[in-house]
Amino acid sequence: MPNDVDVAIVGAGAAGIAAARRCLAAGLSVAVIEARTRAGGRAWTIPTSANAIVDLGAAWLHSADRNPLTDLAREHGFHISTRLPDPWDVRLGRLKLSSQDIENWKSSYSAFNARLAAQGDEADRPISQHFGADDRWRAVLGAMQTWRAGADANRISTADKLNSFDTNTNWRITEGFGTLLEKLASHLPIRFGAVVNKIDWSRSPVLLDTSAGALRASCAIVTASTGVLAADAIAFHPMLPAEKLTALEALPLGANNKVYFEWRSRDDGWPDDMHFLGSTTQSATGSYQLRPLGRPLLEMFLGDKLARELERIGTNELTAFAEAELKNVLGSQIPQLKPVAASAWLGDPWSRGAYSYATPGGAGQRSILAEPLDDRVFFAGEACSKEAHSTIHGAWMSGESAAGASIRSLQGS
Repeated sequence: MPNDVDVAIVGAGAAGIAAARRCLAAGLSVAVIEARTRAGGRAWTIPTSANAIVDLGAAWLHSADRNPLTDLAREHGFHISTRLPDPWDVRLGRLKLSSQDIENWKSSYSAFNARLAAQGDEADRPISQHFGADDRWRAVLGAMQTWRAGADANRISTADKLNSFDTNTNWRITEGFGTLLEKLASHLPIRFGAVVNKIDWSRSPVLLDTSAGALRASCAIVTASTGVLAADAIAFHPMLPAEKLTALEALPLGANNKVYFEWRSRDDGWPDDMHFLGSTTQSATGSYQLRPLGRPLLEMFLGDKLARELERIGTNELTAFAEAELKNVLGSQIPQLKPVAASAWLGDPWSRGAYSYATPGGAGQRSILAEPLDDRVFFAGEACSKEAHSTIHGAWMSGESAAGASIRSLQGS
């Protein structure tokens, strides 16, 4: 790692990779410091004993028809599955509900979305306050929020959801999202296994104290998660301004995790890529996908309480929980579940959670989090994105934006 560069980038996740690529394209010298031994951040593709790869983190190209990573994946020879996830009425239909029940769900869900949109310029409220008071689907609506934001609906900002934009065109990369990001990072000057301990922005150049030695940079781009920054894992001198600390408090990371089980049966009569949920009566339930991309696996996606439980008690008890839910939905003739992979993003010291959500009243803090310090220290990551927070492309575009601001600062324009 050089001692002096134009731009030092903290983190080799999607935002850091995007920032580095843009700065290098502008002819700047760059050093990326990554605490992990791999690139990709919260996108991580791994092999399993079931002879199939899995994405332990990000897996979907959200808004794929306008997502910049869609074209990049194709340019680099990756294959994209354009099969859309099952809509919610189809998922619920697999729980042996009547057609009248499904129509009731559709009506309830439409009413919920209408109440969200009607908030308008009123004071921001928790999403849970838009649930119908006597709605039989409250538990399902609550479960959906735990999967979307990793938190209880009482803690999630309505305005933040309304600010987000999604074309509902959600595709997957066959070789894995983590694999794509590692490919996009393969030519970058990254120092792996290097921890940034302190960023001194009291001077010019900015001084970064890292476990691999001191690094001086005209600009720094910090892409660490709000969980890492809020925990003071990186010291700043001078300390971060009060408004930046307020933004970090308003944009915590939710709890989301996955468990993958081996599922080799192919004569069960259920289609590949089948989505369903475990319960309509409690929000602490799993979201399941059977044989994703045709692979011999069952994916269990967990949010909030169950995601935390997975890291606290391990996969054995969660396997028993999953088996009970599956028997209720699919019947007793399910294969014995064998876990082959599980994530633990809360316990990951370089993440400390899954992705960001805004607390009620905190949606406007995303732009404050993204504001630079003295035009020398810039911030990027999915939490800095107003319209695409909680997504890889939101992180990617924020990294490109921070790089552009760095370039303008260095060029004096």
